[in-house]
Amino acid sequence: MVAADLLAELDRLGVRLALNGEGFTTQARKGALTPELAAALRTHKPLLLGVLKLAVPPSPLPALPPLPEPLGRLVHAAAGGQLPGHSVALPDGGRVPNLADYVLAWAATYAAGGDTGHCLRHLWAAHAVWQPRQAVSTHGQAAPPPLPALG
Repeated sequence: MVAADLLAELDRLGVRLALNGEGFTTQARKGALTPELAAALRTHKPLLLGVLKLAVPPSPLPALPPLPEPLGRLVHAAAGGQLPGHSVALPDGGRVPNLADYVLAWAATYAAGGDTGHCLRHLWAAHAVWQPRQAVSTHGQAAPPPLPALG
């Protein structure tokens, strides 16, 4: 019996396999798991373990707090092509070749679980370039404190 046939037969019989450490367990109604099927499971164990490992969904990333509203608007503007696509100076004296790409890269790093404080500092710096005269957000929240040096 080849592995594909074995999997089809197990499914037909209602036999379920589940990972259990370095092996697997079976769940079946009485009499479904014959000595021949048990022997086939042992023969194809490495392949079956590989299939079971592929079927296990990856663990989710930890939940991140949403970006502050002004930074959410900044990312939305970058994604919508509303930020400068040329070189701009940052508040710390550095330069970025394309503000939209810079914002999207730091937003992606934040979303992927990167160092959130570091990502937020870079996004606030980009926000200061995008709206340098904005002292208060549209929701009455005070602007963030002065930015520490980017590193």
